[in-house]
Amino acid sequence: MINAIWMLKDVLTELYDEIINSDYGAESYGLLVKLVSDHQHYHMLIYGNDNYKGVYIIDNNKEKVEIECICYHDSGWRTTIERFLFENSNSIHFDMFPNRIMYEVVKKLTRSIAVVNLTNKQKIVLINVRKKKYG
Repeated sequence: MINAIWMLKDVLTELYDEIINSDYGAESYGLLVKLVSDHQHYHMLIYGNDNYKGVYIIDNNKEKVEIECICYHDSGWRTTIERFLFENSNSIHFDMFPNRIMYEVVKKLTRSIAVVNLTNKQKIVLINVRKKKYG
C-alpha cells in the first residue's frame, strides 16, 4: 500500500510540474484528481501561481460543494499530498495498483486525472478558500 501511495504522489507532483513548466503555465491551469472512497467521490485540485501551490479537496457529494485548502506552500505541497493519501489510505480505493499490469495502472490513472483550465471565477473561489484558512 505504501508503494502505491508513493507512486501516486510522485505521478501527481511530477505531472503538475510538467504542466507549470509547459505552455499551459500555472496561472490558469490546475491538476484535478478524482478520488474514490468507500462512501464518497471527491477531487483533489493542485493549483497555484508564482512559487506557491495550493492543494484543495473538493467534496461535491453534498447539496453544496465544499472546498478545503489543505496546503498552500512553495515546497510543502508535495508532502501534503503524500500525507493526505497516506492518512486516507484506508478509505481511498488503491485497487488500481496491486497485482495489475502497467497498462491497467496507466489506463486507470488517465481516467482519474485531468488538466483543467480554471476560470477567473473559480480562481477567486480558491483564493477566498485559501485566505479563510491561511490569511
